[in-house]
Amino acid sequence: MAKNYPQNNRLQNDYEDLRNVRPTGANPPENTTAAPSYGLAVARPDNIWRVTRLSADAFDNYRLFEDAVRSIRAEGVNFGILNRACEYFIIVRPGPNGTKLFVSDLDAALDDDFVIDALEDRGYETEIDEDWEGSWGIGDFNILEDLGLVESVLSVIVDDDESWADDQIMEIAETLGFDEELEQAVEI
Repeated sequence: MAKNYPQNNRLQNDYEDLRNVRPTGANPPENTTAAPSYGLAVARPDNIWRVTRLSADAFDNYRLFEDAVRSIRAEGVNFGILNRACEYFIIVRPGPNGTKLFVSDLDAALDDDFVIDALEDRGYETEIDEDWEGSWGIGDFNILEDLGLVESVLSVIVDDDESWADDQIMEIAETLGFDEELEQAVEI
């Protein structure tokens, strides 16, 4: 069932320079425009995690991101994570019945056509309640449940208003066991 969600007028920018990724747990940058974005394909062939950084072209629109994740052909688990300027993240998981989607903070993401296109393709309403204050995850909260990240844990991770998107991604990686591979991929 579609719901109405809030919007906060934050500017969302695309950043391609991964050399300046701030370490997990660090204070947020004073100038948030310095916070980079990064996209990752995560696969687990033969029960070994592999995290691959995606080309910056995959950040341009949702279809390119989904196609880039889908192109990483691997037996077993395959999903993508996109960190948008440390403000919010997106998880996509291609499967035989279509692609599942999760957005960590609709409040931060609604100024981004990338997210609007992805949500509208899946039938989510993106109209907002102007009185709402706060963040709100949207999408399939069970997207990684079969791997050990249940809905209740993902909810706790994204509901933490003190954590930035890269911190939340690291919590997910630690829960699932690919934190070392994540650190190497984003050069933390």
